[in-house]
Formats: sequence, C-alpha cells, structure tokens
Amino acid sequence: MMGGRFRRGLALLLALAPLLAGCGFSLHNAGFGGTSGPAYRVTVSFTDVAGLPVGGVVRIGQAEVGRVAGIRTRDFHALAELDIHAGVELPAGTRARLELTSALGEQFVALEPPDAGNAGRPLTDGALIPLERTSRGPDVENTLAAVGALLNGSGIDQLRTIVTEANAALGGRAGTVRDLLTRLDSVLSTVDAHGDEITVTIDAMHTLSTRLAEGRPTIEAALTDIRPALDALLAERERFTTLLGALDSLGRNARGLLDETGTALTAQLRALRPVLDDLRAAGADLGGTLSGLREFAGLLRRATPGDYLMLDGTLNVPLTLAEILDPGRLPGAQPPRGSAGALLEGGTR
Repeated sequence: MMGGRFRRGLALLLALAPLLAGCGFSLHNAGFGGTSGPAYRVTVSFTDVAGLPVGGVVRIGQAEVGRVAGIRTRDFHALAELDIHAGVELPAGTRARLELTSALGEQFVALEPPDAGNAGRPLTDGALIPLERTSRGPDVENTLAAVGALLNGSGIDQLRTIVTEANAALGGRAGTVRDLLTRLDSVLSTVDAHGDEITVTIDAMHTLSTRLAEGRPTIEAALTDIRPALDALLAERERFTTLLGALDSLGRNARGLLDETGTALTAQLRALRPVLDDLRAAGADLGGTLSGLREFAGLLRRATPGDYLMLDGTLNVPLTLAEILDPGRLPGAQPPRGSAGALLEGGTR
C-alpha cells in the first residue's frame, strides 16, 4: 500500500518538474507594491528607474510616506506610480528624486515639498509630477561608469608620451630655459610697472569708442553724403589719368628746358635781383606812389582836353628807383644826363 502511494507521488513530482523548472521566483519581482491603509496615487515621471524596485519605499526626509505601486513606460519615459498615505499632503510643486539607502543599498523615491511660501494646492489622486521636477541622485554604477570613462577615454594613457617629449625638448637646455624664464619675468615686471599707463590707455580707447558710438549717426550721414562726391571722382577717373599724364609730360619738358637754358636763365635771374631788391625796399611806399601816379593821370586828362600837351620839365633821379618811390629820402648830388638803363642802375637826369 505504501509502495503504491510512493510511486504515485514520485510520478506527480516528475510531471510537475518541467513546469516548476520554467518558472522563476524572486522577492524583487514579487507583487508587494502598494501600501496598507487609505492612500492616494501620484505618478512621477523619470528618465530612468533602473534599480527602483516595485514596492520600494517613498520618503520625505527620514519618514516613510508611501510605496512604489508600479512602474510603466510612456513616450520613452519611465512612470513610477506611488501610493501615498492619505494623511500626507503633497503640495503642488513637490519634487521627486531617486536616492540610495546606502552605497550598495536599494533605491527609493525621495519627495521634496516646496517651501511654505511657494506651496500650492495639495496633490490629489491621479496627479502627475512632471519630468522637469524629477532627478536622479548619484549611484555606484553611474559613478564607476564615469570613472571608467575618465580613465579610458580622457587620454591619461598619453600622459607618459607628453612627459617623455617634454623631457626630450628640455633636456640639455636648462640654461636656455632659465634665461627665457628670466626674460619673461622681466617682461612681465615691466608690463606690471606700466599697469597704470596701460589702464589709462584702455580707458582712453573706451572713451574714444564711446564717442564714436555716440557720433555714429553723424559718421553714417557723412559717409552717405560723401558717396556722390566719390561717384563723381570715379566718373572723372579717366580725365584724372589724362591730367596726370600731361603733368608728367610737362615736368619732363620743363626739366629739358632747364637743362638747356640753365646757365642763361640763372644769369638773367641774377641780373633781375637788384631790381627786385629795390622794389622790395620800396615796401608800402610803392602803393602810395602808384596811387599818386593814377591821380596825376586823372588830373592830366582833365587839363589836356586836346590830343596832346606840350610839357617841358626835368626828372631828377639822384640815386635809384627805390628813392623815386620813396620821396622821404634826401636827394644826392645831381647826376649827369643819361639813358633809361642808367635810370634803373643808379640815377640819371
């Protein structure tokens, strides 16, 4: 009898073994979500909830205020559904953050209500905390991943090459490098000594730029008004080119003329110099003399209504033409009669 029961039990175990082998069970996947007692549900949007268990703790500070009831996805975002104790009021503006209980502990949801002055109406059942008010705290996995990326991809392995090349570049050149550093220190000291002057220069440039900015309308108007003149000059460009060519030709001809007549022209200018000196010596008296001659000519025209006038007189030129134009000079000895050349050269009668 006992053998029959044993055989039937063994057959039942063998029949159930394939079914039990295909089923997995763990406490992490067990459906312990939700909270006991009255609660209302709030949905929180996260970018990533990997590691957050269903049934995980929801806290405000150190106080447990709810549990994670479920996790789902929508529009490539993770939605964590939280069951909050009915006696806990979450004001609008509450923030949510994923934290770790310890370095190797499990994740939980930390709620951060706003300050009393910024608090809004309490959240009700079915409310949503949007993605912009959620964040994820540091965890061991992300920290290790960041450290690995730093060590593997930041070029630290190339530091040895940099140090080696620097040693090769500076090896045997210590004196040169020291001299370079000394000169650099001298240059920097000089620049520092002239710091006030540099500051004044920068301030002056700032003032100039400010004035230019204030006068920008005037500058723009000037540039606008000068454009017609520039257009006119551009239109006459060919004529300017012709004029410059003519000036060049004139210069060559004048140079040739001076080369051919240089000696004679110099002699004539030297001969003319005494006359010019006498005219310069006359100075302001020349104008008065010419005015007197003009008045004399008018009186002479009135005194001679006919075609001619008989005049018998003596023109006394004791010294030079300058003394003729300057009546205030004392006359010298009466010279003998002579020609017009003698009149210009020194005196005649």
